[in-house]
Amino acid sequence: MDCRRCGTELERPGDYCLACDTANCDAVVAAFERERATLTFLRDPPSTPRVRSPKSSARPP
Repeated sequence: MDCRRCGTELERPGDYCLACDTANCDAVVAAFERERATLTFLRDPPSTPRVRSPKSSARPP
């Protein structure tokens, strides 16, 4: 998953982006069962389509 603000690659879905100081999910739903737990990360869709630019090694300022 990439950061929804700056596009930096995140280690796990929903991680907080340290590059631009942005949360990448709006809510987390946890479902617990006897043998396992399932986490679902939710976020509102962007109001305008996001155009993805090619990956570069440069980080935003």
